[in-house]
Amino acid sequence: MSNVAPRSALKKLATMIVVPSLCVLSYVALAAQAKAVEIYYDSYGAVAYSPSTGAFGYAWDCGSRGMAEQVALSNCPASDARIVGWVQDGWLVLAIGENNSYGVGWEYGDGAYNGDAAQTAIDECLSHGDHVRVIVCLFSGDLDPVIYR
Repeated sequence: MSNVAPRSALKKLATMIVVPSLCVLSYVALAAQAKAVEIYYDSYGAVAYSPSTGAFGYAWDCGSRGMAEQVALSNCPASDARIVGWVQDGWLVLAIGENNSYGVGWEYGDGAYNGDAAQTAIDECLSHGDHVRVIVCLFSGDLDPVIYR
C-alpha cells in the first residue's frame, strides 16, 4: 500500500485551495481600489452579458436607466446579450466564471462600497461555477470602470 495520494485527489485538493485563494485576491484587489467618491444622484450604470459567449458590455455616468441599458447592450457584441444589472448612484459588479456562469452585486447611496458589491457578485458566481475569471467593477457616476482578468 502506498502513502502517495492519487493524482486526481491532489488535483482536486489544489483546486479547492487555489480557486478560493484567487477569489480572495480579486476581492482584496477591489478593496484596495475602493475610494471615497462623491455620489451623483442622477447617474446610472448598467451591465449587459451574454451567457453563451461570455461577452459583456457596460455603461456608466448616464442620465437615465434606459440610456445606461441601451449603451450597455450596444457595447455587448452578442445576439443573446441581456441586461443583468443596473444601478443608480452606486457600484455595480459583474463576476464571470470559467463556465460563463456569472454573479452580479450592487451597492448604492451614501456609504456605498465597491467591496460589498464585489463580494456579492463573486459569491453568486461561485454558487454556479468553480472559478471567477473576470470581474467588472463600475460606478454609476464619473469614475472609469475597472476590469480584472
